[in-house]
Amino acid sequence: MKFRKLIAVLLSALMIASAVPFAFVSAAEGTPANPNVAFVADSAADGGDGTLAKPFNSLYSAFEKLAKSGGVVVVIGVCSLFEGLGGVMPVTEKHITVTSYYDGVDYRAKKYASEEVGARIDFLIGPTTSFALHGDVTFDYINFSVGSTTKNVIITANFNDLTITENCATLFEEIDGTVWYDGSFYLDNNARTYAPIILTGENVQPGGKTVVCDQVVNIFGGIWNSIRIGDRDNVSRNTYDGKVTLNIDGANTRFVQYTGAHKTNNLCVMGNYQASTTKDFVATVNIKNGIFDGQINGFGYPGGVTPEPQLNEGTININITGGKFNRSYGGEDGVGNIIYMAQVPHGFTTSKGYISEYGETAVVNLYIDPTNLTYGENDGLIVYGDESAKCNLTVASDKGITAEGVEMKVSANVGPDAPVVTDAPVVTDAPVVTTVAPVVTDAPVVTTAAPAQPEPTPSTGDASVLVVFAAAAVLCVAAVVVIKKKEN
Repeated sequence: MKFRKLIAVLLSALMIASAVPFAFVSAAEGTPANPNVAFVADSAADGGDGTLAKPFNSLYSAFEKLAKSGGVVVVIGVCSLFEGLGGVMPVTEKHITVTSYYDGVDYRAKKYASEEVGARIDFLIGPTTSFALHGDVTFDYINFSVGSTTKNVIITANFNDLTITENCATLFEEIDGTVWYDGSFYLDNNARTYAPIILTGENVQPGGKTVVCDQVVNIFGGIWNSIRIGDRDNVSRNTYDGKVTLNIDGANTRFVQYTGAHKTNNLCVMGNYQASTTKDFVATVNIKNGIFDGQINGFGYPGGVTPEPQLNEGTININITGGKFNRSYGGEDGVGNIIYMAQVPHGFTTSKGYISEYGETAVVNLYIDPTNLTYGENDGLIVYGDESAKCNLTVASDKGITAEGVEMKVSANVGPDAPVVTDAPVVTDAPVVTTVAPVVTDAPVVTTAAPAQPEPTPSTGDASVLVVFAAAAVLCVAAVVVIKKKEN
């Protein structure tokens, strides 16, 4: 009997021990450790090698170190981007994650050296100089900070994959941490210039090329002026071919572009901006959540600095299944929350001579499920179609939806003329840019294929759990055998 009691105690101890790894052995919080890592902060000394002991003092150097291998850039202090080439990153061949929360340490809550605030990327650039990315990048646990003297900051993906996770935030603070704007934005026409613009393409480049890409852009956090599939103010208009997928999600994700005018050229979400498109071009915009102060379009306004016509062809799919839509403008109409399927008609010419043209293949498919939509001042969405493109509007129900210039089809399932609504992946194969890079004024153009994001480094905690369980199981079986022998 004493022997049996001893065995029972042993078995109980083994069971407790096998449960311990679940409580105490786990992966560190934040971005997992990676053998390819570079640390960076403005206040670091010159001559750093990117280690935690000797960090780089420029984001460019950190990207350059990981250009071939990919890996993780850890922003451990203030990391400023300056006018000129200060915001232009090198060409990178493999995926890079930029984070301030690495291997269990949250540098956003720390102050590096003599700095007055925690880790962040500080924008000191304007609209003519971009934070230009030239490879696939994910921002995770990053604070983007905009100072009071900085306006119209622009981030360009340059046809590469870009992800901004729900762990990112946009701050309106001075370098000492003083908050200079409260972030209210709503119906404030001037404040829209405070938040950064995100472009899937280029900004102030020579342009004039055909770009074949397979690009995925995910915006799941932060406050932004707008997100635009296209370019801005290139010398010559680019032509887009291939596929671009834009996923917007996150309750705190916000787009504040608001200009107080009907059919303004700048909207908060743009399916096509200042770029021509081919018959094989497909853009898919999936809106699952977020706050939208301004309007949304499919084929957009023909802006830019070139008088070349903007030829709209191919297909734009817009799927809206969530989000809060605030009133986008006032005036005599007294309405808001507008979606333009084709913003301006064929032959439309701006005051600066920009011309909008549509090919026979131009199609816009819009699907709206109003079940989870909320609104600001106006309870509903107004959809404008135009005969310049084939416009297909399908809604799960017509509650709060008004259509002008397009027939609205009510269907619980997406109709045959509307896009198929699917959950687009966060990370897909990286785009292949098949153009030859032109001579540029502020940044190189990506001319190589960037590979997909690598699998994350596995946690050693899970392996420890399996080892302990296996050992416990073996000991338990042995104990049972001993008991049986004693009984016999």
